Amino acid sequence: MTTTTKTPTTKKRTVQKTKSTRAANSVDPRMKQRRTEVAEEAGRRQRRTILALALVTVGAIGSMFLVQSSWMDVDQIVITGAIQSDVFEIRDATGIEAGDPLLELDLGQAGESVSNLAWVETAWVERKLDGTVTIHVEERVPVAAIPTPVGLVLVDRSGRQLETVDTNPAGFVPIHGIQASGVIGTPAPPAAQGAMHLIAALGPELSGRIDSVYFEGNDLNLALRDGGHVLMGTDSGLTDKLVSLETMLNKVDLRCLWQIDLRVPTAPALLRISGEGEIGAALTNLADCS
Repeated sequence: MTTTTKTPTTKKRTVQKTKSTRAANSVDPRMKQRRTEVAEEAGRRQRRTILALALVTVGAIGSMFLVQSSWMDVDQIVITGAIQSDVFEIRDATGIEAGDPLLELDLGQAGESVSNLAWVETAWVERKLDGTVTIHVEERVPVAAIPTPVGLVLVDRSGRQLETVDTNPAGFVPIHGIQASGVIGTPAPPAAQGAMHLIAALGPELSGRIDSVYFEGNDLNLALRDGGHVLMGTDSGLTDKLVSLETMLNKVDLRCLWQIDLRVPTAPALLRISGEGEIGAALTNLADCS
């Protein structure tokens, strides 16, 4: 009969294993549950990350095919608001043509290019997924005709030259004493800004009583339809000057009128002229005018 004797080392290992087993069996169930939950959450995060990467990859590939597909090309170009402007010129300015990839269009640049055309004040471009590109245009409004070396040029209130014409359009107050280049799309001379501000500030009643706007040097003046003229000076304080002018035209006896000086709007001065050519603030015989 053989007898097996355990060595101290074997006994020590057995004791340690027993302790480890007891320690493992003594772990709080809540800690074990928490470890399980952490492991499961890490697995879910990993799966979500893999799924997200897959979706991004599929989306990128799909977008690439969609952009290159004829389904997403420009099918038609529509222009709205163009009355004076040439629609073909507007279309050419955008650089957009039928068949271009719809999603690759630079809409901001296209709108800016259209805004540089002579008659266009503002423009913006929009696209729809059905392949339609719409160019919206707001045009400038001419307010006066300024002489040029070969005729007249229409200008808007900013002084931009829009179109050359042979005669002053009906309803436009003629302007004399300055000259524009007639180069379409460029600004009129700086002095013209004063005339534009004046004409824009005139109401319907005053416009009907003014024959023309003219310059003497850099000073603005008005010729009245019923005779006489008005010294306006610069275009500063135009509102006060025009209120004063309207008041005088409506409430003052204008017989023998020669001049109304509104260069100081709070102190308007009126001069009359007699039949003999006498000019003064007050004439004794208003029935005898030149």
